[in-house]
Amino acid sequence: MDIRLVGAAYGEPLLRQLHPSSSHRDLHFSRCTGAWSWDVPFIMHLPGGRYLAAGPSRSQIVGEADTGTCQSDQGR
Repeated sequence: MDIRLVGAAYGEPLLRQLHPSSSHRDLHFSRCTGAWSWDVPFIMHLPGGRYLAAGPSRSQIVGEADTGTCQSDQGR
């Protein structure tokens, strides 16, 4: 897990309220600490050090960015 991604997520007050977990270099969030909630976006690792914010389903693209930047990708 890229520590810069974790730091950038922690810097966002809304994300800081959620329970984080990581899997396969992706960063997931849940509103619950017990049963996992699948109703919030997640951050997926892309080749070349970029990230894709999507969700709650993988077909809902929020945007693509480098760590610390945000570029909404409304054309997808």
